[in-house]
Amino acid sequence: MAIVRWAVAAWLACVVTTAVCAAATQPESLLEQRYAQERQLEHAPFVILPHKPNYILLGSYNTRPNQAPWQGFGYGAKPVQHSEIKFQLSIKIPLMHDLFRSGDGLYAAYTQKTFWQAYNKRISSPFRDTNYNPELFYRTPFSAQISALSLHALAVGFEHESNGRADPLSRSWNRIYGVASSSVGDINLMLKLWWRIPEPAAKDNNPDILNYLGNSELYGYYKRDGHTFGVMFRPAWRGGFKSAVQLDWSFPLFGNVQGYVQWFNGYGESLIDYNHYNNTIGIGVMLNNWL
Repeated sequence: MAIVRWAVAAWLACVVTTAVCAAATQPESLLEQRYAQERQLEHAPFVILPHKPNYILLGSYNTRPNQAPWQGFGYGAKPVQHSEIKFQLSIKIPLMHDLFRSGDGLYAAYTQKTFWQAYNKRISSPFRDTNYNPELFYRTPFSAQISALSLHALAVGFEHESNGRADPLSRSWNRIYGVASSSVGDINLMLKLWWRIPEPAAKDNNPDILNYLGNSELYGYYKRDGHTFGVMFRPAWRGGFKSAVQLDWSFPLFGNVQGYVQWFNGYGESLIDYNHYNNTIGIGVMLNNWL
């Protein structure tokens, strides 16, 4: 099968490259430090680790909310309010350690992102959309230097994402993905590439999702004096160029809690809005970031 041949070739390329590349001589990046801290905790019983950022935006304002999915329910022409609460919960569990080399591991992860019309009393404050995102992935340390770029880790995995709704509001897809973690100086980078697993046309309720979400995401993060600045860029080239950009700023607040400001512009903020252009800014608190 083509996907099996691709996976084997990618693994052999990693092994060969690891053997011939010199290790980076620069100090550990923040991503390397996080992975090292996680490895120290992974052997503890019942351990649950953060995966993606965990946060709650108590005020998230969308300049043009998607009203279409709510039409026909007797709520009026524009039932969705501009302001809502947005929050994300993301955890992972280490399943196996040191499978093929020291420091690698197999993980199960779960991320839930929810958009809650908490201030919309007129329609009984519903959860507008919730995206459920379980994953299974393998990650291995990878140390190499390519000009100014330092590579630190590679991961490959499978993920499902859906919103748990019945038709016509159901949205879902399955992906096989790869992630390369790296840094350039003090800037930490994560590049994610994916291939969507095809579905039968009769069961595919979002067949054009790649036209809006594309096949890649690039995250960049910079941390200084307790402040973390981040950017996500996700291009899509099919059927005309479409994209998404997210800017993040987290800053010390109290204890382990940080203040958090997030701006999102483009397509795919949620599955129900995968083909709707959103422009959203929110403020709240963050429990953990990527770094």
